[in-house]
Amino acid sequence: YPYLAAFREFLCQLLHLAKGEGDIMKLPLERYIVNFCSEIPAPPPGSFEVQTTILDSVIKIWSPPNNMPITWVSIPFAYTFECLDIDNIITVWHCLALERQVLITSTQLSILTQATEMFLSLM
Repeated sequence: YPYLAAFREFLCQLLHLAKGEGDIMKLPLERYIVNFCSEIPAPPPGSFEVQTTILDSVIKIWSPPNNMPITWVSIPFAYTFECLDIDNIITVWHCLALERQVLITSTQLSILTQATEMFLSLM
């Protein structure tokens, strides 16, 4: 599903909600996650978007048409280019293009999935 950016935004807003002052959260944290993942419908490809609101953020979920690759829509390339220099990006892409095995590690686990998905999208 091409929803990495939407999931990230939801979890960031949920963190703000959990750390907020007062008694804002009426339900357990797990219930918010289950509601977001299970009860918000996934839109059919290319037709319309689903919106939900948490705190001051509107999260939009939509699926690209079948003829448009998922990665053109959902994967933010900026994180990878901020963490790696151009030479390393080209080296990894070159190894992937030659179908070599590539092991990607990171001290920043929060961007590891986005970086690997970005590299795969370049294939």
